[in-house]
Amino acid sequence: MRDAVEREEWAEALVASYVWGQGRTAYGPHRLEDILAAAAVNTVIARAVAALLEQDAVAAYRTMRGAVKGLGPAFFTKLLYFLALALHSSHPPCALILDQRVARVVRTHATQVGMGMGLPTPAATAAWIWSDWGWTPHRYAVYLRWMTAAAGQLVSTGVRWPDSLSPDLLELALFSGVWDPTN
Repeated sequence: MRDAVEREEWAEALVASYVWGQGRTAYGPHRLEDILAAAAVNTVIARAVAALLEQDAVAAYRTMRGAVKGLGPAFFTKLLYFLALALHSSHPPCALILDQRVARVVRTHATQVGMGMGLPTPAATAAWIWSDWGWTPHRYAVYLRWMTAAAGQLVSTGVRWPDSLSPDLLELALFSGVWDPTN
């Protein structure tokens, strides 16, 4: 990834993050081929890189959202995460991966919080806010702020986490099921 970024080979960087995030599904290569065939893919990624460097992850998300057919948030947030690392982007909030799996964990947590607050329909509200797809730039910004605050709070409350807990480690813990915020 770093080498592709240094050479400004954006499609190569996309392939690296896409393959990492795709896993073993059979439709991945075909979908990636369609994405790479889009005339604007390099331009869009270059604009997202500029947004990461000049603004922040939310601006980069806004640039990517809906810009390349077939490249949705679940995959372009992986790209943004790895681009931000390779670019040493330091504009907060940091880019994090947001996919269906993480959104479902956050939705479960939001439901529990809503129940604790006595909201009349916490599950329906959480499902509306944290759907499985289609997250707006605003929702991505909320997610990044929440993850940053949650990571900081975990360290300050003495939960058995590394002192240098970063939001991306928390995202990985949510994704992998290592940490359940409802317990």
